[in-house]
Amino acid sequence: MALPRNRRVSHYSWIRMHVWNNKRQVFVLLVDMSHPHSNSQRDFIVSVRKQIDQNPRFFDENNWSNIVPKGGRNSSLLKVICHDSFYVRPIAACVPHLLFNETPCCPHCGSRRHVNINSARWINSPKILYGLGTHKCLDTMLCPCNSCKRHFAGYDKVSMGHDQDTTIGFFNMKLSKRFAVDEELFSFIISSWKTPVTVTRQQLEDVATRKHLSDYKCYLHALRTKKIKMRRLFYDEEDPTQPMV
Repeated sequence: MALPRNRRVSHYSWIRMHVWNNKRQVFVLLVDMSHPHSNSQRDFIVSVRKQIDQNPRFFDENNWSNIVPKGGRNSSLLKVICHDSFYVRPIAACVPHLLFNETPCCPHCGSRRHVNINSARWINSPKILYGLGTHKCLDTMLCPCNSCKRHFAGYDKVSMGHDQDTTIGFFNMKLSKRFAVDEELFSFIISSWKTPVTVTRQQLEDVATRKHLSDYKCYLHALRTKKIKMRRLFYDEEDPTQPMV
């Protein structure tokens, strides 16, 4: 299956998978794998990153673990908002050199002397941080080490282990390669060790369902009061507002 020539879908990743079943070929399309967020979520991520870059004291007035977006459920509905703003989730921005005012330790060479925080850059895409009934985006920066010529993320486990005197009790999220779990969800699962796994799973599904229904009611209310506006689902290559996250 060739990549479509339509410019509107130039930012979409097309992957062909062959699944043979009764001599039938099944094609699976994985949409936008490089940018796994909605348009409004990307806009919010870019906005928060820009504020942090321009204001080193950003975290003095903002909770790093819960930077809440405007619009969607957080809107007063006094003005028209984009429909996909209801899908925007809060951001947890872990930037150790701004949070602790201390250069993080390189996990590869074990030294902070050659870590260049002035050349730090944001990661390509934030991790999904799962919680009870919802999720957030876990964002951080990549810091280069001039000694070992390698980069490491601000929430790197080994790096934070070297700085545990500073970070202990502060960063309580559990990380995997692609995802993360917040302290609330982790504690719920750990404290349910006497409960059968199927029951725990059903409880988590019920919490997520109730949260979804609550959000859905809010969306329907905004729709009924005509406070929803549509936005383009596709971006042109020459569009200057095209998202980069």
